[in-house]
Amino acid sequence: MKLDYLAVVIFLIATGWLQPAHSAKMEHVRRVLARENCPTNQVCDLSGADLSQADLRGIVLRNANLTRANLTNATLSNADLRGANFTGATLSGTAMNGAICDDNTRGLPEDILRVCRAVAAPKSSLLRT
Repeated sequence: MKLDYLAVVIFLIATGWLQPAHSAKMEHVRRVLARENCPTNQVCDLSGADLSQADLRGIVLRNANLTRANLTNATLSNADLRGANFTGATLSGTAMNGAICDDNTRGLPEDILRVCRAVAAPKSSLLRT
């Protein structure tokens, strides 16, 4: 009986009638990246996504869930990362110059947070001594 069930599942996957959850997740990632931003007022779930070496310059990832994402050697320069969650993400070699983040951005090393918060700060607050 179990073999019959397994054969049916394999047939459905092979013919495209049934897609594994990973496939649906990657389609969501592709849509977000093609649009170059996260949908407004929606959860942008990129958790666990393999974005290694991705060129994400200037992308809007406000409030995105990037937990456990692989961003090794990715480029996030000038990206809007306000409210994004990078907890557990792999950030080795990730370029983030000019990126914008805020107090709600989580999971980034403190030195990166300090720099990207300064980018988001109003110019007048930077001029005070």
